[in-house]
Amino acid sequence: MDSDNTVYLAIPIAAFIVSNFLFKMLVSKIDSNLSLKEKLVPYQSASVVRYAIIEGSAFLILIIAPDFIIFGVLLIVYLILLMPTEYRIKRDLKLLD
Repeated sequence: MDSDNTVYLAIPIAAFIVSNFLFKMLVSKIDSNLSLKEKLVPYQSASVVRYAIIEGSAFLILIIAPDFIIFGVLLIVYLILLMPTEYRIKRDLKLLD
């Protein structure tokens, strides 16, 4: 590991931070007066943005730096763990009582 390789480590870290930041920002802009059905469309859009950033950076790492395959695989595992569940959607939309 040398200083030239730190760029490849910054890609997954930046993807994690940026995707979560954008997701939270987009979800916070959803009007709380809307019904759950109406909230799901912007929630899905925010989720797609999040998934796209993570997936894109995972494949970027896998293509440009195959030596760092573990970081790409970790991003893909994280992407799988982000699978939307009823609880997670309600938590993100602050619908839990």
